[in-house]
Parts: sequence; structure tokens; C-alpha cells
Amino acid sequence: MPEQIDNVWARAKRMAFWDQGLLTHAQWSLRVKQLHRSTLVQSIDRMRACDFIALVSKPVFVRRWPQWRTLATYSANKRIILDAVWARDVMGDVSASVCEAALRFHPKRQATLRLLASRTDITSIYDLAKQAGRNYRRVHDDVMAYEAAGIVHLVSETRGGRTVKVPKVRGVHC
Repeated sequence: MPEQIDNVWARAKRMAFWDQGLLTHAQWSLRVKQLHRSTLVQSIDRMRACDFIALVSKPVFVRRWPQWRTLATYSANKRIILDAVWARDVMGDVSASVCEAALRFHPKRQATLRLLASRTDITSIYDLAKQAGRNYRRVHDDVMAYEAAGIVHLVSETRGGRTVKVPKVRGVHC
């Protein structure tokens, strides 16, 4: 694995820091951790997105991207690509919006959110609970947490004289 990172670093360094021959991966990592703005901009704009993610590691990217994306103005294309990768890994759909609140949910709640984002046939909170194989009350609490975080909005529909709440993920279903 270290050889693979060395190869990725060699390619990424040439693309982003061709004029800084002595820059090591460890020095670069430290600058990224310290939120060195010019290093982040140069890395994100000039490295391949997959190389950048490999160099910082997928878990670090998922955790830090919501913060990094607000620190500076990046190339529009790279920002869209990295937003899509983050949304796919966290929300389960590339068209979901980047929302830091989604990272604070526990794994079961994140799994329910990924299911909700990936399915277009969810007709109610009860239906979501059934598809997730979870207790209705827990899924209802999850959906209310998503709504409070601004990730989901509820559409009220009347069916057979009953009001049903249908969860819709912002940026995915509407």
C-alpha cells in the first residue's frame, strides 16, 4: 500500500506542485491538516480528484470536505466532482447536497438516509421503515432529525382520508 501511495504522490505532486521539488507527502499532509489555504486550492484544483482523495484517505475526505469546500474558491468542475463523491459516500446519491450534519448521525441513521436518497419509490415513513427493516418509531425519529438538519423535507399527502408524510431528500427528490 505505501508503494501505491508513493506512486499516487509522485503523479499528484507533478500535477500540482511541479515547481516544489523537495515537497514530501508528509509535509503536504501536514499543510492540509493545518488548513493551509494555498496548498488546499492548488491540490484540489490541479490534482486528479481520485488522487487527492487517495492521498488524504477516504475517511478524512468524507469528514473534512464540508469544511474544506467553504475555505476557498475552487475550480467549479473539481468542486462538483468532489461534492458528488462526498454525496455518494455519505448520502448514497451523487445529486445530494453536501451537508455536514449528515456526518453527525450514527451509522444506522446514516444507512436509513442512504436508503432514502437512493430510492424514489418511498411512499411514507412507514414504507421507509419497512424497506430499512427497522422499527417505525426509530425511522420516524431519524426522518425528524433529517428534517431538523435541513436534509429532508416532508410532503403531506392525503390517502384514504389519512394524512401521510412522505420524506423527500433535498437535491435528490426535489
